[in-house]
Amino acid sequence: MGQTIHDENGDVQNLTGKTPYIYNKTLTTENTEYDQALPAGTKRFTLQARTAVDVKLCFTDGESGTTYLTVKSGSSYSEDMLDLSSKTLRLQCGTGGTVVEVVAWV
Repeated sequence: MGQTIHDENGDVQNLTGKTPYIYNKTLTTENTEYDQALPAGTKRFTLQARTAVDVKLCFTDGESGTTYLTVKSGSSYSEDMLDLSSKTLRLQCGTGGTVVEVVAWV
């Protein structure tokens, strides 16, 4: 699947990830923010909880308890057509010991 966009200079940017990075982030303590950095050049990512729990996702440090998106139990969240130089996912869950699986494509 080839996805391209044009940048502000009209140059074509390839948004197809070729190398996957898998992270298994354990959210040890309930209702505590944990960070998962994505690699530079991330083109797309997906995340889900390994067990049947809701996970809060935020992109701003310290706000995962107030300004967040809920990834509902049994579902996943994805973003594609990205070209990130750096980005950190902020994760939180009401159940301690939850493992969040993240796949990032570079």
